[in-house]
Amino acid sequence: MHPADEYQHLKAEIRRLRFRANMIRDGFLSGELALQSNRVTVTIRQHTRRTIRREKLPPDISDDPNYWRNTTTPVLTVQDHAKVLECTEEDFEVIEHW
Repeated sequence: MHPADEYQHLKAEIRRLRFRANMIRDGFLSGELALQSNRVTVTIRQHTRRTIRREKLPPDISDDPNYWRNTTTPVLTVQDHAKVLECTEEDFEVIEHW
C-alpha cells in the first residue's frame, strides 16, 4: 500500500473511531451507560480552564501586533483520485464464448 493511501485509510479510521468514542462518551455523561465493567471504571470529573475574553480587551492591546503571535502549521489534505463509475446495461456488451 502506498503511504498516501495508507494515510487516507488511517485518517478515515481515526474519524470513525472518534465518532464512536464520542457516542460512548455521550452515553456515559447522560447516564445511559454504566460507568463500570468487569475490567475498567470510567470516572467523570469536572475540569476548569481559564480563557481570555478577547472582545473585552481594550483596543490598545487587541490592535497592537506586539501582543499577538502568528504561527504556521503544516496541514495535510487527502484527495481520492479513484472514481467509481456507474454502468447500465447499455454501457457495455457481454460477449460469451461458446
